[in-house]
Amino acid sequence: MLLAKFYFKLFFINIDIYIDSTIIIHDDYYINNYLEKLSIIGNGRENSILEFSNKLNKFYFSENVQEIELKNITIIGNLFFDNNIKVNLDSISISGYIDSNFEKQNEKIKMYNVLYNGTLSSNNNKCINLGGNIEIEKSKFYGNWLCKERLLKFNGLNKYNISIKNSYFSGEYQCSGLIIDKGNLVDIDSCVFEKVFNSNNDLEGTGIKIINSKTFIRYSTFKNIYGVNVGGALYMDNVYEFEADHLDINNVTSSSGSFAYITSELTTSTSKFRNIRQYNSDFIGFQTIEGFFLHIEGNNEVTLDNYYAENINNLSYSFNFNAIWIEGQSHLTIR
Repeated sequence: MLLAKFYFKLFFINIDIYIDSTIIIHDDYYINNYLEKLSIIGNGRENSILEFSNKLNKFYFSENVQEIELKNITIIGNLFFDNNIKVNLDSISISGYIDSNFEKQNEKIKMYNVLYNGTLSSNNNKCINLGGNIEIEKSKFYGNWLCKERLLKFNGLNKYNISIKNSYFSGEYQCSGLIIDKGNLVDIDSCVFEKVFNSNNDLEGTGIKIINSKTFIRYSTFKNIYGVNVGGALYMDNVYEFEADHLDINNVTSSSGSFAYITSELTTSTSKFRNIRQYNSDFIGFQTIEGFFLHIEGNNEVTLDNYYAENINNLSYSFNFNAIWIEGQSHLTIR
């Protein structure tokens, strides 16, 4: 059953749509009307379901819709947000991809208590591709082999922030984790990243790849990670400022920099690591391993404070290996 209520306020319209059953949709659903706010609200994820019969179809929310609220529902299909001012996803389940364009504007995208399962569309390499000011809290994300461009991709366009708290990300041993590019401020707190996998020699950073961003990561865990390329847990490229505190790295395999691979062409890139624990990490490859734990190259100022590791294994075909590798104009301080 679908019930809609309309509210008129001067030249703007608010629409509330209430759902308490399964509704099958047979085509793309484009919402182009001028709306101040559109709310689609269910009475529970198990009872209120919007399902596309064709897994390639999507909801398209144009920039004419200023604010969007999706609450207490399940969506089996895809979502596209186009320069909406506010987006609130509250207690919903999604099976499909989430895509967006926020080059013009966005104030906030709030994802709270979201359960996400990877894209069902074989013609889209994205699972989640978001810009805007993002807040993710108490949510769980599961990828699959169709997420070829990682489970979550964020482009902050040097003006948007992303905050992720108390959330869980799993690649299900089928895809890599996150890529964060041009984040004005990136704040990750109390999160778990696990079962992420990378078999692509051209894809650096299996857990999280961070580019051109200011980033803070605290009280988070990286575990059960396997990648054939460099940067097991973290790959950092031209980061403006980076701080990590209280990270647990467990069972991470990579060809170099299982904890972190850091490179920069900036005048100076500053990274600080405190209270890091690394266990049960393996190293693979046929060439010299340049940095078991940590690889630093380019122009970097790196501080490593209170780092501990145990049960580290060399599974490579090389006897030329070292724990830390530094080259270029980089400096490392160990305390």
